Amino acid sequence: TGIILVLTIHPGDPSIKQDLGEGTEGKKVSTLDTLLDLLRNMFPENIVAATFQQAQTKYVTVRPKILKVNDTLHLELLNNGTLDYVKAALEYNDGINVLGIIVFCIALGISLSQLGAEADVMIQFFAIMDKVIMKLVMTVMWYSPFGIMCLIMGKIL
Repeated sequence: TGIILVLTIHPGDPSIKQDLGEGTEGKKVSTLDTLLDLLRNMFPENIVAATFQQAQTKYVTVRPKILKVNDTLHLELLNNGTLDYVKAALEYNDGINVLGIIVFCIALGISLSQLGAEADVMIQFFAIMDKVIMKLVMTVMWYSPFGIMCLIMGKIL
């Protein structure tokens, strides 16, 4: 029933649909590049950077370096952009790399479980950190109604 209602009512601003017409340029996407990006994001170079950046392949138009030009044909082709070629480059976009963090945490957990008694200190550390974070969350949850009430009173008065 929800799909029928959406198709009959057409919720949203219709002017947005008109702006997305023919003038928009699509991004070049390759299946191989997408799979390679997934693999790169599974094993990030830096686990701290993975909390706020993720790798993505971007295509850049590059003009070739010509050291010696003897005829006008090469100059004309160079000026027209006919000799330009597209090169794949890796860029880092803002956004959390959840896949890399999950893979790192799984690998850390497997390694700690295989160490056995040697890893007890580290396992106890994470157990205590879990209790501390839960205590902080409970404190915030208990004080949030009072904070929300103060914010509402500040707007009213």
